[in-house]
Amino acid sequence: MSSNNKKVNNIRSDPYNVLGVSIYADKDEIKKAYRNLAKKYHPDINKSKDAAEQFRKVQTAYETIMGIGVQPNLESIETKMEHVFDTLNKSLDKMLEELKIQQNKAEQEEKEQEELNIKKLKHQEEESMRIMYG
Repeated sequence: MSSNNKKVNNIRSDPYNVLGVSIYADKDEIKKAYRNLAKKYHPDINKSKDAAEQFRKVQTAYETIMGIGVQPNLESIETKMEHVFDTLNKSLDKMLEELKIQQNKAEQEEKEQEELNIKKLKHQEEESMRIMYG
């Protein structure tokens, strides 16, 4: 991997660090940090050797965050969690229903087997009585 690719991957993996903001920063905080750093590193204003590179990093970080909406939103997290719990509850309800059906089926089979065993015993008893008393 070339050093340019490593730099780009590093920016994409930690754009919040590049802008110096928390991952919980809101859009206004992110925008303010971006503007301050963009002014600081803009090649027309800052004549240092690495100003253009720094400016590009800041710009890429800002576009990455704002473009994909990475910053967590408590309301959307809560909504997603509710969806997860609803899905889990539905799955659990379905599993419980299936278990009840299996349990009822097993109980019915056990009852049928017991009735069959009783019939066999009665039949054996009748056979024994017929043999004994003719």
